[in-house]
Amino acid sequence: NWEESDLMEMDYVDGFVENEITEYHYSINTFQEYTHFNLVFPNEDMRLRISGNYILIVYTDGNKENVVLTKRFMVVEPKVNVLPIVKRATLLDDRNYKQEIDFTIMHEGYMISDPYGEIYVVITQNNRWDNAVRGLQPLFIRSDELIYDYDGDNVFTAGNEFRNFSTRSFRYRSERVAANIVDSTYNHVHLIPDDRRSFLKYSTHSDINGRFFIKNEEGNDAEVDADYAYVYFTLPYDAPMINGDIYLLGELNNWVLNKSSKMEYNYEKKIYEKKLMLKQGYYEYQYVYKEDGQAAGNETLIEGSHYDTENEYTIYVYDSSLRNNYDRLIAVKKFGTRY
Repeated sequence: NWEESDLMEMDYVDGFVENEITEYHYSINTFQEYTHFNLVFPNEDMRLRISGNYILIVYTDGNKENVVLTKRFMVVEPKVNVLPIVKRATLLDDRNYKQEIDFTIMHEGYMISDPYGEIYVVITQNNRWDNAVRGLQPLFIRSDELIYDYDGDNVFTAGNEFRNFSTRSFRYRSERVAANIVDSTYNHVHLIPDDRRSFLKYSTHSDINGRFFIKNEEGNDAEVDADYAYVYFTLPYDAPMINGDIYLLGELNNWVLNKSSKMEYNYEKKIYEKKLMLKQGYYEYQYVYKEDGQAAGNETLIEGSHYDTENEYTIYVYDSSLRNNYDRLIAVKKFGTRY
């Protein structure tokens, strides 16, 4: 979980718990001026002592209320091995649009007294946490093996390959760009309106599973010479959703479904629309529908779902036994559907 633990700072940090960011560079030849900060972590002043989930908080002016950003990350101490199998869903009703994740935890040499109470497992798809599968318990236990071989509790909607666009250059319109416009203040990139794909046949193409990378084709150092632009997303829709909202989802918004990623409905144009300021580069994204009161987004309504979609999965294994007094991360296994 991501709740604050009862540990003392000295229990998990070796050195200082705060570290001033002193390395920075000003942008070069960009229309939108900015300052680029760098921090190497861990460093000589701040190191972590134990495994688990962490949140890095960056704030300004020495005031912890002035939060600039937060970043979640994990530290793992490999103690057990995870052997995954990803396949087409077993249940007949799920076979055409879901993927099943079976796996075995091999813990030879690592003592687990109570597998049902001590071991906590989380499975994520493409770095999403809104639809993570949590808390599965082993179906079978033998010798030094914990076997998780479910049919229904360990499945994910397979979704579709990610949409993409490129702003690596403002001098020409890339494949998904309708117009590049510069006014007196900002760069503006208008994307070609997107269509629903829920009733289209599956078409495979290579993607990077919702990630992005920063790049300026006319520059030498994207950290300081890549410019920023407002990017405009539009999704035609005859009427707004009644019991939920449409969101943009991908690494471009840190995989969160909140106000910053929610699409707004334009009644005059009959479209969902969103404007984000993004640095030059290549980006991937999807549209997901989140019903009111639900935590997980559903991509099938807009994107469709096909069992043969290429996805990336991660299995996190925690030891939550009382002897640790914290959730010890003892294995992380990343794999894809081509695994």
